[in-house]
Amino acid sequence: MADIHGTCDERFEAVRSTLAKNLDSGDELGASIVVDIDGDHVVDMWGGFRDEARTTPWDEHTITNVWSSTKTVTSLAALMLVDRGELDVDQPVAKYWPEFAARGKQDVLVLPDGGPGALVGAGHRVRLPRAQLRASRGRDRPQDQRQVAQAVCR
Repeated sequence: MADIHGTCDERFEAVRSTLAKNLDSGDELGASIVVDIDGDHVVDMWGGFRDEARTTPWDEHTITNVWSSTKTVTSLAALMLVDRGELDVDQPVAKYWPEFAARGKQDVLVLPDGGPGALVGAGHRVRLPRAQLRASRGRDRPQDQRQVAQAVCR
């Protein structure tokens, strides 16, 4: 069984078991998870390895990239705004973010034809000219989120 380090409130023992199962199965080489509830870390665990050769253990200070994690949060925030009547998904994005209308994007709706999972803020629904995106991102990764937002508004 995988060697899991850290702490886990007994209410979240299923999280520990799932982490161990994923590490044991090889689905994850190494991983960590923190769950914070009202400022209390109820889960703060890590295990596995940082390298393919499995010679360097994953520890509490291992740094990793996290991709697309804000899509879910953005979708939930948008749905909360819809529920409160503060966001109309049938309106153009530019109603809420006027700069977004640049370069012919004035008619892009908050909720495109793709359905609830396609909220513009939560996905990759608006295509930028490749050169424009490269200029905003440097080589492969956004250097500054403001640069990416400015590229979207050009």
